[in-house]
Amino acid sequence: MYSLRGDALISTAHKAADTTIKPLAPGLVREIVGDELGVEKGNPERINDWIALTEDQILNVLKLFNDYDWELQSWQPKPEPVYVAGGKLYSINNKVLVKDDHEAAEPYKWPIAHDVRPASQSLGSNGRCADCHDDTSPFIFGKVEVDTPINPGEKQTKSMTEFGELDPGYYQSFAFTFLFRPWLKGLVILASAFGGLVLLLFALKGMDRLVTAAGRKK
Repeated sequence: MYSLRGDALISTAHKAADTTIKPLAPGLVREIVGDELGVEKGNPERINDWIALTEDQILNVLKLFNDYDWELQSWQPKPEPVYVAGGKLYSINNKVLVKDDHEAAEPYKWPIAHDVRPASQSLGSNGRCADCHDDTSPFIFGKVEVDTPINPGEKQTKSMTEFGELDPGYYQSFAFTFLFRPWLKGLVILASAFGGLVLLLFALKGMDRLVTAAGRKK
């Protein structure tokens, strides 16, 4: 299949023909699917500040958009309606609702944190390695709640290791080693003390030999 884009004929199977997901204006959404979503109700029921959506509603809404008479040019392909929420992209395939991972559904990650702590309150500033390197540390093993209108009553989370594209098994194993750090420190202190005593003993013996040798020469 081919379509005309940017005055160039390109194959829809080619990467350059991959469609771009664009949001629809809220007014148009209200016009087309307002009755299905019940947006005209005075006080709709909310859960966690969301008007809950079911997958049946999403399917019906996408069907309404699919049947909508879009004002298109003769060369323009009919747009395919999709819905993005909760880290998933919903679409219709053979009249069945399907949901897939898609870059458009990925969470937005703030490159700069808000309410940044001063250095004196930063993680690890008190000498506690476990602020980060602990198997319960929220810095690596925390769970971020997914804010979504789909089943908002059910707690949905995403792990920090998934956000950071980290191997949770590796970091769990690494954090586990910190349980033995106090023992290791104690062992190092004892070994150092023992080594110091041995050196002191040999130093005293050496001094004794020197004193004895000096006395014989006299």
